[in-house]
Amino acid sequence: MSSTTESVESSFELGLDEEPPGPFAQPLLPVIFPASPGASYGGSSESSYRLRPRGKRKGSSSSDSQRARGGPPPKAPWGPNLRTQAFRKTFFAHVPDKLWNDWHWQLQNRFRSLNQLERILRLSEEEREAMEQGGLQLPVAITPYYASLLDPDNPDHPLRRMVVPRPAEFIHSPGEAADPLGEDNHSPVPGLVHRYPDRVLLLAHDFCSTYCRYCTRSRLVGHGEMAATPARLEAALDYIRRTPTVRDVLVSGGDPLTLSDERLDQILSALRAIPHVEIVRL
Repeated sequence: MSSTTESVESSFELGLDEEPPGPFAQPLLPVIFPASPGASYGGSSESSYRLRPRGKRKGSSSSDSQRARGGPPPKAPWGPNLRTQAFRKTFFAHVPDKLWNDWHWQLQNRFRSLNQLERILRLSEEEREAMEQGGLQLPVAITPYYASLLDPDNPDHPLRRMVVPRPAEFIHSPGEAADPLGEDNHSPVPGLVHRYPDRVLLLAHDFCSTYCRYCTRSRLVGHGEMAATPARLEAALDYIRRTPTVRDVLVSGGDPLTLSDERLDQILSALRAIPHVEIVRL
């Protein structure tokens, strides 16, 4: 790891978010972080690309006949995201497609600190204030790909508002609840919500690749307190086994798809083995 990367990783970070823990976590690839402080980039959005080539009507026979003849599939009619291309060229020019398209690499290279965000965005005073203040209930984490979609100059860009904090997060109005959906009151065992008679919500773990600032589970996710440990998951599974009215299980979190294939298969296989569970949603 370069000295630049070390300084970035040791800089001010928010929250206690950790990578998916446990023996089933897949190894992450080496960190390769942008090394040009103050670099800027430009680029058009993908809105200039059409979903169909100009002049082609929906249901064009050329592609259909090509498929019927068993020829190669037609090329995608939309072009690359120019903003993402410009972002990669500026900050990750040395990263090959194989790494850029690897979700492990994306997780390992998330932007999580003020120092890191200042490399890719022109932060507004409000954004900088929120990052400097610290103590956010929800950690900050943005994957490189998601970061490539953000407008670096416009703090009101919708996608940017979703992931970059503002001081309003520190405001708690009278009557505002940390658990706005009242899930904790319907949790018979840790990590399981049983609000409706025939269905439950199974929280596999509390990790997400990118944290949305409007998250209704900000009290839980990203704090490393709800790992996908065998003991916790078995307690939830045992409750489902002992409750025959449950026919529908929604597996959520955090993002359960950031678990290893082995761990996810264990959870889904255990649920499918319960006779009265008819539906498993992910």
